[in-house]
Amino acid sequence: MIFTDTELSAWSEGECVQRGPPGPISTDSRRIRSGDWFLALVGDRFDAHDFLPMADAAGCAGIIAQHAPDDWPHGFVRVDDTLVALQRIAQRARLSLSMPVVGITGSAGKTTTRALTALVLEALGDIHQTAGNLNNHIGLPLSIVHAPVDSAAWVLEMGMNAFGEIDLLQRISAPQVRVITNIGAAHLEGLGSISGVAKAKGELFDGARPGDILCINMDDSHVRSLPLPEGVRVIRYGSDPSYEICLTDAQVDPSSLSTLFRIETPHGVVRGRLESPGLHLASCALAA
Repeated sequence: MIFTDTELSAWSEGECVQRGPPGPISTDSRRIRSGDWFLALVGDRFDAHDFLPMADAAGCAGIIAQHAPDDWPHGFVRVDDTLVALQRIAQRARLSLSMPVVGITGSAGKTTTRALTALVLEALGDIHQTAGNLNNHIGLPLSIVHAPVDSAAWVLEMGMNAFGEIDLLQRISAPQVRVITNIGAAHLEGLGSISGVAKAKGELFDGARPGDILCINMDDSHVRSLPLPEGVRVIRYGSDPSYEICLTDAQVDPSSLSTLFRIETPHGVVRGRLESPGLHLASCALAA
């Protein structure tokens, strides 16, 4: 995405101290290019304001930062907190576009489900999806601000370690299709119990708006027990023929070590092959 200084200052709720030309956002001083706006993140063990001279030398369009060196020659949008600014910009950028967005979380299988969902959606055109493990409070906003504006759809993965994190990510990304692959004993140190994991993952469903589509894994007792907001659309999937999307067969071919599956849908039967062994992959394909 390309941002103007007016958008950057307004969307970040910052102040445009010095104007600069439109450009994309970069947070990596090692990869900044001429014409980028460098957003200087601050962490427990680093402060990217230390790298503003590198951004200057690279010919940046400007900086989104908490302070700037004296006689700074480029654009400057001053903000109180650069991480919050990134999240605000990503949220406003998302709301400025109308393509469908899929949000996926879960204790296991979310990366595979995300990749398979993007593969399925390629029939619509170019699909933007989370790269690598950029699925947290920094990575998801970066996935948004780096997205091509002409994408046919986005598929965004959401990870968490504590309560409130999925809620933040779903508010930033506003997905119209929401998937929780499963709920298991992960991150118990911060969430206390499986019930705590369910509550934290369930924030993806809690934030759904009327008309959003919630894909419910009916084979997971914790997912199917989550409360659902009023006005949402529900698609149930699992192994029972009564579900809208039903996995009727899954097996590993011993000769090729590929996974074969058969899925019944209201629009016909889907047969597929994944070139890796594992019945859990069929569950990911079912969600996709």
